Amino acid sequence: MLSGAKVKPCTANGLEYPLADTPALGAVRKVPPGVYWLRMPLLFALDHLNCLQSRGQLRREGGRDGIYRFARA
Repeated sequence: MLSGAKVKPCTANGLEYPLADTPALGAVRKVPPGVYWLRMPLLFALDHLNCLQSRGQLRREGGRDGIYRFARA
């Protein structure tokens, strides 16, 4: 699945996670070439949402409030 990507797998509770470290909330991480992992903060018990975007669909805007918004380019 992630052949060619430079990742270090992690194993916990019998599950193997191909991407051991997660991006910070509001940050973007490049996984395989052309795919970006967005970890977007939420304001309730479910504290974040993981989103995957392909190259050409990502535009990052920083607002005055310090919250980043992601939209189609």
